[in-house]
Amino acid sequence: MLGLSLFFNHPYTFEKKHPSVSEPVKASKIIFVLQGIFLRSDTQEWIVWINDHRLDHFSQRSLHGWYVITVRPSHVVLENNQKQRITLQINQPVSVCEE
Repeated sequence: MLGLSLFFNHPYTFEKKHPSVSEPVKASKIIFVLQGIFLRSDTQEWIVWINDHRLDHFSQRSLHGWYVITVRPSHVVLENNQKQRITLQINQPVSVCEE
């Protein structure tokens, strides 16, 4: 019992470390990798695979806030809400800052 009371009466106070205002907050990055394109030019139907996610012209058109706006046989163009655009080519990683 004596050892226990000494621990709780110790003059050291536990302080929580708060992040300093001067410490910069780093934006996390998203890396997009276009893994495949299926495009039927006669009907404009398309399916693309980005980061192991299937996106298509019917339902799932966005990934991490980026929307597919153009699909071509050689590349895919994505756009976010701030109207920033990126072009993805097969197996060429593209990194963007997450906002």
